[in-house]
Amino acid sequence: MIDHHIDTLFDKARLLAKRAQLPGLAIVVQHNDQQHFCLYGTQSIDTNMPLNKHTVFPISSLTKAMTACLVGILVAQNKLAWDQPVQHILPDFNPQFTLVHLVTHTLGLPPYAMDYLGFLGFSSTDMLKALTHCSQTSAPTEFAYNNLGFVALEKIIEITLNCSFERALSRFIFKPLNMQRSSCGKQAYLQHTNKASPHRRAFNLKGNAPLALSRFPHQLLGAAGINCSIEDMGKWLKFWTHNQHDKLNMTAQEQAHLTHGVIPCTINAKTGHYAGGWLIEKRASYTINRHTGGFPGITSFLLTVKEKQLGIGMLCNRSSIIPQKIADIFLQLFIDADYPNTQFAILSPRALAHYCFSKVPALGKPKDTAKLIGHYHNPIVGDITITPELTFGIGPMNYQIQLSPFKTNIFKGRFDNHDLQQSLGSMKIKILQEQAGKALQLRLYSDKIECFMVPEGGRITFTRCKETKDNSSLNEYKHTS
Repeated sequence: MIDHHIDTLFDKARLLAKRAQLPGLAIVVQHNDQQHFCLYGTQSIDTNMPLNKHTVFPISSLTKAMTACLVGILVAQNKLAWDQPVQHILPDFNPQFTLVHLVTHTLGLPPYAMDYLGFLGFSSTDMLKALTHCSQTSAPTEFAYNNLGFVALEKIIEITLNCSFERALSRFIFKPLNMQRSSCGKQAYLQHTNKASPHRRAFNLKGNAPLALSRFPHQLLGAAGINCSIEDMGKWLKFWTHNQHDKLNMTAQEQAHLTHGVIPCTINAKTGHYAGGWLIEKRASYTINRHTGGFPGITSFLLTVKEKQLGIGMLCNRSSIIPQKIADIFLQLFIDADYPNTQFAILSPRALAHYCFSKVPALGKPKDTAKLIGHYHNPIVGDITITPELTFGIGPMNYQIQLSPFKTNIFKGRFDNHDLQQSLGSMKIKILQEQAGKALQLRLYSDKIECFMVPEGGRITFTRCKETKDNSSLNEYKHTS
């Protein structure tokens, strides 16, 4: 019966992958003491080399469970404590924040606060410095997904062990679990000869196109920097389904804390709880732990049901909802035939649109955009410049904006950089004050997030954008050149 379920799952997975025109998909299923692998497609459409069990993928946000596990190991060794204030190790942080707040995304900050700086070329040190100036929008108990909390954990691990994060991973996780092809960071990924290249859906919806790796946010090592093969993912999967805490010198209690919540963090009634790099769905007789990861052009997925010694891991070299669909089929076959189908299908057109933005034709420049020229400075981020060529510069990076008139005194545009477009959405520039054709005061914001610079004191606010007709409530950015 089990073999039949495995065959059915893999047949359906291959069919879904073929219909979605995925370049490649690797799957591992853990059931009791056995592992089963399914490999579909190629490492890259450029080489046509088939995937194998040793092909390395960036696993993006699945990294978070490994970072949290490292913290759990140090807690078990009495080198850290879950209720320890972050400020004891990183002095610039809010004294309210503890390690639990970092692990469970309960800092009270807006969702994805300061993440966009990673796409602009800033280091993790710069991003954490900016994060300490970010305004709180709620008490430090409310869930809001934030990658930089795990970058802070990365720094805490490095300071506690007096070694690099990469070395800590190798010593405490990779070697004990015999994860021979796992690594950390962009350079380590590029050095692998057997690696999966990221792809996006071709603009004509036929086939795939490779994506460049130049702007992967691998500086977010603690949040999204690990690379794994599907074989190594299987070893990591077995650690969680088979009570192998002793392999990492952890206690069963610490391992349970990471999957069931050191302090249970409720997201909402529909999605359940969040623990150390895991989304928790509690059912009547078992608990499902899962997490999804994704860079542009890469999707990763991991799901465990510890009570049944059951789990599935997936790595795909294109952004796709197919792993979510396969996970639902997996749960229906092995757990509950009536398990609800995923709702991620409704995101398919939107997800596809995100990856086509870079191919959308230029919108054309309106005649009066010359008045958008301005130069602003922030002590944390550096220069913010808008040039006559409509180049938007922040710190070390420059990007083109394709602008068009939107409303009175407001221009709307898209970034030419695909990753930045995904991170920030559509940019709007509102002229608050102008003189001699130049903007003396203006407001920059996007339809996804607000990330604007206030020169006084180097403060950066980062909040959800809300349209307003009252100009007096808008943040003003003063001309400093």
